[in-house]
Amino acid sequence: MKAAIYVRISPTRREENTVTGLAKSIETALDLCRRKARANEDEIVDEYIDQYVSGKAQEYMLEFQRLIEDAHKGRFERVYSRRVDRFGRNLSEMIKTEIELHDIGVSLYFVEENIDTGTEIGRLVMNILSHVAEWKRLEILENTQRGREELKRKIAAGETDKRFGRAAKEINIKEIVEMKNRGATWKGIRKYTGVSVPTIQARLKERGYAFEAGKIVNKKRVKNRRRDR
Repeated sequence: MKAAIYVRISPTRREENTVTGLAKSIETALDLCRRKARANEDEIVDEYIDQYVSGKAQEYMLEFQRLIEDAHKGRFERVYSRRVDRFGRNLSEMIKTEIELHDIGVSLYFVEENIDTGTEIGRLVMNILSHVAEWKRLEILENTQRGREELKRKIAAGETDKRFGRAAKEINIKEIVEMKNRGATWKGIRKYTGVSVPTIQARLKERGYAFEAGKIVNKKRVKNRRRDR
């Protein structure tokens, strides 16, 4: 049977590369898949490697996309991967991909879990995993909703100072004014503070600052000086 191998390592697991230029865990995964393919007397026609690519950003999983395209072209009938969590963006997306590949006659073989979707038992296991994933998703949603309702109750009762949403990032207004008036660009200030330019400008406006002739001035102080005169 003609087969392919797909391996992926996330960007959070930076490793020392081997002489081939691949991360050690990639080499290990390839070796596991190759040995299993040989044991099953399958012919490996291609290997697809997404190195340092997050499974949450499928648009950057270029080799994964190429794998799916080649599967539709009929280049192979089985795909080997080290583990279930290394294949696809998440479990629900992986289930969709498994169904898509099954419909065109391509099975998945997860070596470490020993799951072969080319068998009835393998597909049954995948079906169970999909239901477990959906149950966990609903449980998380329910827990999140309960937490939000409890926080609303505490806010209304005055029992907490917490509020919804992310806390606003602290900005040193005086420092920003000095930087800008010394000639710093908005782009440079954004990089320095880690806060977007519109947010910085909105905070300045809230504090009574305005932009005149390329400088930041405090309108309130200007008015007070004029009154003193």
